[in-house]
Amino acid sequence: MPRCGSAAVQRHSQGETSRHVGSRADDQTSSISSPVLQQLLALQRPANQDEVSQILSAELCSWRGNPRLATVVLNGLARHRLPCMARQLLTFMLGSHVETNTFHYNMAISACGKAGQWQLALSLLGSMLDTSAAPDTISYSAAISACEKGRQWQLALCLLSSMPARRVSRNEISFSASISACGKGGQWQQALNLLSSMSDIRIIPNVICYNAAISACEKGGQWQLALCLLSSMPDMKVAADEISYNAAVSACEKSGQWQMALSLLSSMPGVSARPDEISHNAAITACEKAGQWCQAMHLVSSMSASRILPNEVTYNSAISACKRVARWQLALSLLSSMPVMRLVRNEVTYSVVISACEKGGQWQLALSFLSSMPHIRIARDEISCNAAISACEKGGQWEHAL
Repeated sequence: MPRCGSAAVQRHSQGETSRHVGSRADDQTSSISSPVLQQLLALQRPANQDEVSQILSAELCSWRGNPRLATVVLNGLARHRLPCMARQLLTFMLGSHVETNTFHYNMAISACGKAGQWQLALSLLGSMLDTSAAPDTISYSAAISACEKGRQWQLALCLLSSMPARRVSRNEISFSASISACGKGGQWQQALNLLSSMSDIRIIPNVICYNAAISACEKGGQWQLALCLLSSMPDMKVAADEISYNAAVSACEKSGQWQMALSLLSSMPGVSARPDEISHNAAITACEKAGQWCQAMHLVSSMSASRILPNEVTYNSAISACKRVARWQLALSLLSSMPVMRLVRNEVTYSVVISACEKGGQWQLALSFLSSMPHIRIARDEISCNAAISACEKGGQWEHAL
């Protein structure tokens, strides 16, 4: 595995920011029930301001005496991904002279992040400057996370760079969200620059930062850099986890490095990173693309031995591996075993099975599978139809092809 000396970056998990935003509210208010939250959740969407205000008016006196009670409702709205209603709640609080603090706004911005409403997140962050609720690190991190989810990497970087001027400290959470935003925007170079810049301001990258950076390299087709980051983590005293390895395996898969994908997969137990269906699926797909059907089938078998449940992606990739080498009998065997594994066969499944029959010269089977698809409520697509037509052409069955 190649090694490098540069610092590595992360892949921000959406839940990281929300955990930091919501954990304090859970600690402070977990023992307090909130019937008003249930009333708000029962409103037909989208609710208007008058409906929300009418429900909240009954809480006015208690909220004025204890603004912390509002955090229960805001936390619930964030969990249910209702940012517009969270904004309506803040509007009610401001209009009713209920104290609104930084924590209230952080909850609302977190709701925006979970719902992908980056515009509203930025609006709320900007409105904090007009109130006594000063934005803090969590405010900016939640807004950056909203931009990350909305694939607005330029805005995420703009927010990150503006924090020092606002005298707001940056941390590993704000950097991890920014790195992830760059990764989703195809800006792997920017992601790596952010990771390496963290040491300049004495912020130690954590595993989430590294995961985001590896994921950025994976999306950018930079498998060698992905492995470089993975191998540098021990030197930085950061323990790689399943997400780290899954992203690296996926990077190898996308670049056709099936041997390296298998090597990474086999090394995971030795570093206390438990392989799961995601890592196996990436390795199986790598083998499928390289025509290594035996390796793909071995991986499928090893999942059961390791008590890892395969899913539809597992079987579709394995069937596709069989298709590439015209192992149509094995493809049919995998197809028939899917119901036993309680897996749903879909358009992709039947398309690769029909293609396997086509490559194996089994035009009758190809037509049979194609004709059966509507009866089991699976839509026939262009790929499945073209594969069946090709099977008929190869078998000299022009009338069936037409």
